[in-house]
Amino acid sequence: MPRQRTQKRRTLSKHSLTGCATPSQDRYPAYQQGIETDLLFHSSHPQVRGFSGLLSARPRQEQREISGKPVGLRVFAGSGCGKESVSRHREGLPEMPEMQMIPLDQIVAGKNQPRQTFHEETLQELAQSIKERGVLEPIVVRPTADGRYEIVMGERRYRAAQMAGLTEVPAIIRELTDEEAAADALLENFQREDLNPIERAQAIQKLLTMMSWEQVARTLGVSETTLRRHLELLELPQVIQQELMKPPSANGNGTFTEGHARALLPLNKEVSTQLRLVEKVRSEKLSIGDLEKIVNAILEYPNKKEAFLRVPLHVTEEMLKHLGARRERQRPYKPQTAEQHLKNLQKACSAVSDLLDERIIEYINTQQMNQLLATTGELQHELE
Repeated sequence: MPRQRTQKRRTLSKHSLTGCATPSQDRYPAYQQGIETDLLFHSSHPQVRGFSGLLSARPRQEQREISGKPVGLRVFAGSGCGKESVSRHREGLPEMPEMQMIPLDQIVAGKNQPRQTFHEETLQELAQSIKERGVLEPIVVRPTADGRYEIVMGERRYRAAQMAGLTEVPAIIRELTDEEAAADALLENFQREDLNPIERAQAIQKLLTMMSWEQVARTLGVSETTLRRHLELLELPQVIQQELMKPPSANGNGTFTEGHARALLPLNKEVSTQLRLVEKVRSEKLSIGDLEKIVNAILEYPNKKEAFLRVPLHVTEEMLKHLGARRERQRPYKPQTAEQHLKNLQKACSAVSDLLDERIIEYINTQQMNQLLATTGELQHELE
């Protein structure tokens, strides 16, 4: 049964004048005691302004600050209906913008949108959720010079709403500079991990044209080292970046991940080799460690590259054992030692030849055959 993509609700509930809200006294002892409690909301939260009913509050230890500028409110949670007080807890805070319903034809895509790929399958799932439940989380827009609104956050919701047949969506209008809009758009997707690794790196690169390294790191809540690791992916050839941007459904049985892409960085001058390794990752379901082992083998023994690309991983591992042992043996020999070594090799080759008798071959599998062939080739080369 296909997974149903649902929308994440990140809003807090409100209670109107028509009824008295009665929060659970077990969960919210502050309500029972009739004390003041602090709240933290996102600066653009639409459901706080204009309250005149009783607003329930969570105790401070249960608070969770949503990304963005925090707004502190102090709420009096009394035990009786009709007694309420909502006041600003901090002075000098800006007025919170209200949510509005904006026609879709007045909204344009954001020029600072870090997401470049919108996969049809996931959009269809979100559109179905919107048909059933509506848009649960407002998009964030900013006004444009021509009287329309540019999307800052929520372009997937906007596109899915179009697919669902809606004519308008809930939106929060904010006055933002280009730098603020770019930072907000990236921050939303960065925290949700919705961007693919290349889109994330490109968005960070764009932010660095507007801010310093320190400012970008502080805005995203990561270290400068982490920023550099993200940007490393942009050093990959364009075709490898495109492979990394493909949806999971295009990966077949195996998945090519950000970690796999990093493992290919030492081979940036060999694009064709990188592409063959991408296919090998998918066909053989190689882990990141497996791929790193093959890449290191190619770098250490470039003359064996073609063999490493063709044979299965376990054969590569056997080859590396033999190559390592041969390297260890490459030191000055006494004549007697060399003669004895040659005799041992001849015996080994004879033993392998016996194993390759056609009657034996009928009873071994492909994996064993590959291993025998690799061993025979190495021994023959050693003998020569």
